[in-house]
Amino acid sequence: MKRLTILFFLLVTLYGISCNVKEPKVSRHLFDAYFVPNKASVNTVARKSFTVQLDGEHIKQGSTLFTSLSKEYGDTGEDRHLYPPPYPKPYNITNLRILQGEGAEIKDVSSEFSITFKDFSEYVASKYSKGVDTQVTKKVSDLTDHDYKWIFFKFNLESAERDNANLTLEVVLKDAQTFKVKL
Repeated sequence: MKRLTILFFLLVTLYGISCNVKEPKVSRHLFDAYFVPNKASVNTVARKSFTVQLDGEHIKQGSTLFTSLSKEYGDTGEDRHLYPPPYPKPYNITNLRILQGEGAEIKDVSSEFSITFKDFSEYVASKYSKGVDTQVTKKVSDLTDHDYKWIFFKFNLESAERDNANLTLEVVLKDAQTFKVKL
């Protein structure tokens, strides 16, 4: 009976200790890959809302370009908690435009669309201690250089207009070819 009591006490003690252990910190980058976007997938919801996911050839940890980009973004990976999980990071985006029409009848309708994306700049600048991500919503035509630098690989476009026929998202890149995707 004494053994059973001691064993029970030992198990309860170990369980109590394990419940108080904090999440471990690890050396892990928030961005596990960088890429210059060259393609995108689009999910359309009711012709007013579009979820866009950018993609391209991923530059992974271990390459000198990855190290250089990590330093540029301040993503050291030091003492970062396991949450949030790592994400791929697009870079070299200089402009986004929403175009409508075809041929000579193309017009820029970027001011009629809002964009919503995650911005991890504060989180990274605070060395992973301040918040996690900030949800940014603004007109596509009002995006700044900061927004283009920190735009997430997945974002939403929303239009208040009813006529969303013949729409194209144009992604302008530094040192790479601009590409377009139908919305």
